Amino acid sequence: MQLQLPMLTYYAGPRLVPLDVVASAKTYRDAVRLCWQMRLRTSLTRRALAEEAGLYASHVTDYLSAEESKRELPAKHIAAMEVACATG
Repeated sequence: MQLQLPMLTYYAGPRLVPLDVVASAKTYRDAVRLCWQMRLRTSLTRRALAEEAGLYASHVTDYLSAEESKRELPAKHIAAMEVACATG
């Protein structure tokens, strides 16, 4: 008997983002929020993002907040977030 395992993520590789969209991100926080907004997997929840990218679930809301006073996504997790959002 074989068990079917669900595919957790699919990453087809980098995709091009229009230059004007990239230029609209004025800060690191804007770039992180843009990655989340442009995710291909729209059903991806913040909790699932945390699990897949190795983040603390309780911190994800801060990373995606527009408030500058909130904590920022640690740089070591950038690639994992891009893969989870499939925008890398």
